[in-house]
Amino acid sequence: MEPVTMVAAAVAIGASEGARDTTKKVISDAYTALRNWITNKYVSVSAEISGLEAEPDEELRRALLAKKLAAAGASEDTELLELAQMLLETVEQQEPSLPARSVLP
Repeated sequence: MEPVTMVAAAVAIGASEGARDTTKKVISDAYTALRNWITNKYVSVSAEISGLEAEPDEELRRALLAKKLAAAGASEDTELLELAQMLLETVEQQEPSLPARSVLP
């Protein structure tokens, strides 16, 4: 799996609604860290982040974000990949009913 595909999936799951209020803060904090890293370091993908937040279930939006991140060199950004993995693991631990793994191809 492409690293940027994992990042796009993490953005999609972080932007989705569905976490219970008790776990929403933990997931929200992990998502905010990921989103801030992307929007600060990869300014060119801000529109794709916003689009994916508007439609987190849309596969084409995830694919476009992954493509733009790859073009920006994000595949080699170990901190970005760690943040994405942390968010996916947090969702899996805190709210296993959310489809964190099913958004991965």
